[in-house]
Amino acid sequence: MSSWNLDEDSNDGILNLIEFINENLLVLADKGKKVIAVGEVLHGLESMISDDDYEVEYNTMLTIGRKVRFNNEEEGIFYCVRVNEFGLVLDRLMTTYSSSIGHDWSTESYLEAPVGKTNFSSDIQNWLSDLLEIVNFDDIYMTVSRDHL
Repeated sequence: MSSWNLDEDSNDGILNLIEFINENLLVLADKGKKVIAVGEVLHGLESMISDDDYEVEYNTMLTIGRKVRFNNEEEGIFYCVRVNEFGLVLDRLMTTYSSSIGHDWSTESYLEAPVGKTNFSSDIQNWLSDLLEIVNFDDIYMTVSRDHL
């Protein structure tokens, strides 16, 4: 166990992420498992800005995104936030499918913040800004992954 001792900008970045999840993503938690996962992520984020030791005993990921289908093709964009005992990860997964080529995907990492890392507010803001571009589409949905350590 250790403390994050975040700088002021990183602390503000975490607060912005917490606010965004509460205001925009909680409504996507339409089942008990998703509500629990959102709570676990929020707890982990709040633990990062706490003066107490960072102690997270789970590995939880929220994936928020959408797929667009046209003819025999499909494109997907998914934003992921993961909180676990090692820290915080923010990334984006892009997927494509074509009946002639098959599946393809790529991942863009915005932030991999191990416990104790600071100075990452801009990474959080970039992830939130990009996620904001899709969060209001009608076909947006959330999936969750939860493992207890």
